[in-house]
Amino acid sequence: MQTQPLDPGKLYLRFFHGRNAVDEKLDDWGFDGPTIGPLEYVHVTYMCDVKFSATPEVMDRFFPDIMAEWRSKGYSNAAGPLCDWQFKSANDLIEYQGKYYGDWTVFVADPEPDQPDDSEGTVRAIVPIVATIEADPGKVYLTQGEHWRVPGTPTKIYATRAGAVAKAVELINTMLADSGEPADANLENWEQKLAMLQDKHGAAHCWVEITAHDVAV
Repeated sequence: MQTQPLDPGKLYLRFFHGRNAVDEKLDDWGFDGPTIGPLEYVHVTYMCDVKFSATPEVMDRFFPDIMAEWRSKGYSNAAGPLCDWQFKSANDLIEYQGKYYGDWTVFVADPEPDQPDDSEGTVRAIVPIVATIEADPGKVYLTQGEHWRVPGTPTKIYATRAGAVAKAVELINTMLADSGEPADANLENWEQKLAMLQDKHGAAHCWVEITAHDVAV
């Protein structure tokens, strides 16, 4: 279904096992869906929705109606540089443009050496959705955290480690604000700010970490 080449080293989401209605009974695998991206990250919340971020150009291509509505209402999200949006689930299926998909995967694209420039590209690495993917051959980066006041352990998938660190800073600034402290964490001091929060609230339920793991490519 993909009609445009994928950008090597970029993050994509691909749909499979499609059907036209939630209650449709399939006799086979169903149809393949689109490959959406490049994306900055993918984030699943309680298996009820799939959040992601993309440039306005990607959003215009895959979500033109949403972008038109945002622009007509003057929403700043449409201006970028990144737009946050989400897919909704229905009976364990993900909905996109009136179609429903039972399977989906997140991957970093990498072309085969002998493929022409207009090729679709191939999957270089597929990792669990709880991983943060860095565009770095042979590595993935898991970014996780916990807010002492909010149950659960959020995770996100990023195309770059810089994006993962930026999100860590954002999480810590949220916790600083909720703790009555200035939200002044940055790329250089976020670990020190986290330590301060842990001294106040305990490390068991107040933490953010990024860990690197090897993957086959």
